[in-house]
Amino acid sequence: MPRSRLALAVLAAALLLHSQTSTGQIDIVVQDSSGGVIPKVVITLMGSDTGNVARTVSTNDAGLAELPLLLPGSYDIAITAGGFEKLVRRGIVVHVGDIVTLPLTLTPGSATEQITIVGETPLLEEKSVTLGQVMEEREIVQLPLNGRN
Repeated sequence: MPRSRLALAVLAAALLLHSQTSTGQIDIVVQDSSGGVIPKVVITLMGSDTGNVARTVSTNDAGLAELPLLLPGSYDIAITAGGFEKLVRRGIVVHVGDIVTLPLTLTPGSATEQITIVGETPLLEEKSVTLGQVMEEREIVQLPLNGRN
């Protein structure tokens, strides 16, 4: 009996540790102005603070691209496709455990034109049913210590 309890405890600990993460993810859906998906779009992810290119990916045949394992921070995304205006989205904030979904629409035009969108990312997380919260240092310091100092 003690051996089965130990095995159960090890399995439970492994499942709990596996569910913890220190990264976030950005999922992108690229469409044209009529709602049709655009495959093979080049997406460049850059750090907002540094300007360094973090990653370059392309959308699949369904117009989808995933940027997993991103460190928490602020990112800029540049999207280019033949026959469409370049689209830049700035200030996309990724927190620990976030899956940020960005539906983006490209406008037909020449490659020399550029559209820049500056704004907040949506607060609705559609892809995950997990519940989490990012706490600031001030909030952590103010937590009660249950009799400890």
